[in-house]
Amino acid sequence: MIFRDEQQFAEHLKEKQLLRFYFLYGEERYLKQQYLNKLVSMAVDKDLAMFNLHRFDGKVSMDVLSDVVYSFPVMAETRCVVVTDLDVEKLGASESEKLLGLISSVPETCVLIFVTDLVEVNLKKSAKYKKLVDKTGRTGGIIELVKRDAAKLSQFMRQEAAKYKCSISADNCRYLMERCTDNMDVLKGEIRKLAEFCLQNGRDEIRREDITECCAPTPDSSIYDITKAISRGNYNDAIKCLDELLYRRIEPVVIMATLSGFYIDLYRAKVANLSGKNTADIVKTFSYGSRAFVVDKAFRESASYSEQSLVDSLEVLRRGDEMLKGSRVEDSIILQQTLTRLFACRRRG
Repeated sequence: MIFRDEQQFAEHLKEKQLLRFYFLYGEERYLKQQYLNKLVSMAVDKDLAMFNLHRFDGKVSMDVLSDVVYSFPVMAETRCVVVTDLDVEKLGASESEKLLGLISSVPETCVLIFVTDLVEVNLKKSAKYKKLVDKTGRTGGIIELVKRDAAKLSQFMRQEAAKYKCSISADNCRYLMERCTDNMDVLKGEIRKLAEFCLQNGRDEIRREDITECCAPTPDSSIYDITKAISRGNYNDAIKCLDELLYRRIEPVVIMATLSGFYIDLYRAKVANLSGKNTADIVKTFSYGSRAFVVDKAFRESASYSEQSLVDSLEVLRRGDEMLKGSRVEDSIILQQTLTRLFACRRRG
């Protein structure tokens, strides 16, 4: 079966009736690891894990894997076999057939778990993965663990803060995501750092100024500050942000690409606003997920532009990207010229 979302998968685990086969994939690494640990702890007694828990990387042969899966557990009802990053697409015909046969016949004495870390999976477009889904049937489960939306990430951060007897408001959760990332592994570490900082200073609430002081902005956040400075007509702030990024050795092509991404967000927001659409419409149409705050920003900033000025800006960025990849002019000069031309487009808007 294919679980429709994380909630259904979590409810399945609460029933404590494990299937014989699980396939965990998706972009949220933290959730994959958390659910993998949960499955392993349910399948194997930790005192017998040295006998009944087996881990393999994606290079394992199907013959070796089958031998372990079909072996009887030691002093327990089940054993657990975990395979990380098996690239189904790259398996030869013989190995593929053995894999499909194994998935459809995992014995009741074993829980076989496939989890991806680096391998990308597309169940809809890949014929081999479609066959894997078919063979999974009712004895196995497949779950795509995607990034949580902003509301669920805020809940996650508040729960993490509570572990340290601290609190954080929804607005400050949002600010932390904007400044750092929507990666749950990173957010967990940042919350711990912020909580310890607050407790050392005799406080139990994480404030906005704590986040500003303790959490370094990601390149995306700093590049967004360039966009914001341009929207406000502040050339000096834009150049200062650019200089800081270059000082941090952020690749010029990354700066240009991310800047282009923000202008695409601005253009989408502008067109949506002119068409009577809102943030929710864009988030749904373009699958922003937990990055809905990016669209909120774009709606605010796009008011400073005409539709034509944003079209012109995107053309400036396209030419700038071409120059970075094919010109002998110094990268920093190309970026500075691009910012100057974006300001010109802004003034025309």
